[in-house]
Amino acid sequence: MRRMDSSFTPVSACQAGSVVEVSGVISSVCLPPVHGTPTLEIDVSDDTGRLTVVWLGRRVIPGIEVGRRIVVTGRLTHGGARPVIYNPTYRLLPQEATGG
Repeated sequence: MRRMDSSFTPVSACQAGSVVEVSGVISSVCLPPVHGTPTLEIDVSDDTGRLTVVWLGRRVIPGIEVGRRIVVTGRLTHGGARPVIYNPTYRLLPQEATGG
């Protein structure tokens, strides 16, 4: 992984109830079964840990894919064993060119 920018909050330093801005890589994308509200869940990883991001009312967001770098901003909660941000603002970062 790339060295973290100091302006972002490392996942390991995120505290429940705080508004955080985290930069990381999308490590998984999950579409839970529909039981009412459509939901899109992703895991975002940085060098210090992983958090879950949940968008309620969405099943697809263009550009959200495993391996893509993303910045998410929102209020952190704890959902079981992992920190969670619901309905964050986000910014997809440019994909890095791979050398060939």
